[in-house]
Amino acid sequence: MGHPYRYWPNALLINNGNETFTDHAEIAGIEPPPGGIVLEETIGGNEAARSSRCAATADFDNDGRVDLIVNNFNDHPYYFRNRFPRKKYVAFKLTGTHCNRDAVGTIVKLYSGKEVMTRQVHAAGGYLSQSSQTIHFGLGDRTKIDRVEILWHRGGRQEILNPSMNTLHRVTEPGPNKDR
Repeated sequence: MGHPYRYWPNALLINNGNETFTDHAEIAGIEPPPGGIVLEETIGGNEAARSSRCAATADFDNDGRVDLIVNNFNDHPYYFRNRFPRKKYVAFKLTGTHCNRDAVGTIVKLYSGKEVMTRQVHAAGGYLSQSSQTIHFGLGDRTKIDRVEILWHRGGRQEILNPSMNTLHRVTEPGPNKDR
């Protein structure tokens, strides 16, 4: 955190697809922050760093790419619109009826060939932040989703075969007595 004087650089790690990541913070314009690493004003005679404190993610502009809002110490929040090249994706906005309205705790598994991707709906995202509860899968160049399995928090199970790509799917939990 560098409170309140030290600056701590931001990172934006992009998955290389081979169990490694590359920092793209400078390429994306996240590092150094807009306006520089310190304010023009001082605090107690010391430079005041613009260190980031928290980040929340969501597809704010509904283009299928996850964007970023960053709150900063000694400065206003930054909005970083995702301008990386568009790739394929699928997203799920879940509504619980039996477990809880926001489907917190629900697990979504996506099956594509031999690959399985897993996401969980969370009620909290990190220090002083809450990311979108929409489940988002970046699919890269994959051409097909075989199926999606939704494991509702209170024990129900739902399956969607061959869901459309590049789509936000709205899914409501079946009632407790429905065949899932």
